Amino acid sequence: MQPFFSVIIPLYNKAPYIKRALDSVLVQSYTNFEIVVVDDGSSDGGEVIVSNINDNKIRLISQKNSGVSAARNKGASKSKNEYLAFLDGDDTWEPNFLIELVNLITNFPNAGIYGTSNSFIYPNGKKVAEDFSYLFTSKDQGLLEDYFGLFAQIHKSPFSNSNICIPKKIYNEFGGYKLGVKLTEDSDLWCRIALKYDIAFSI
Repeated sequence: MQPFFSVIIPLYNKAPYIKRALDSVLVQSYTNFEIVVVDDGSSDGGEVIVSNINDNKIRLISQKNSGVSAARNKGASKSKNEYLAFLDGDDTWEPNFLIELVNLITNFPNAGIYGTSNSFIYPNGKKVAEDFSYLFTSKDQGLLEDYFGLFAQIHKSPFSNSNICIPKKIYNEFGGYKLGVKLTEDSDLWCRIALKYDIAFSI
């Protein structure tokens, strides 16, 4: 059975970027997904941009400003599918991102998090990809043998909020993102999951 994804996009004052983010999802080569945009009390009209996009894959949910963790949790609670993929409103995906997640899920069906490497694009247009080729020998994906050791080595996680997928049942098991955490709310969740489950990663 092919995986179905719910793409969760928190939106707070990202009007200049949100259409670009949505377009990067809508052109995915893998099409088994819905998009849940959670407007977290935006004041710049970003929610209007979303509502004007005529695509039945997109659902827009609004809430009063409660923070990004609450927005992600609201999107997860309203999602219909078994895998939650996250994308911030000012980020984008490469067209084969969901296909890469499908490959990870197929090869490592019991993992708690599926993540990929990413690239940074600077205002001048320069694109810099992070190099994690040293993690696996003669292959481009696998289970991270020591997530916490890698975290300590590079002083961060090898993935970000915009290039991970978490099975919904595992997300719910850990209660999602903690409310009230101002910084590294993402790492908090990932570390809690990594204590119990394997982390699958694609370089």
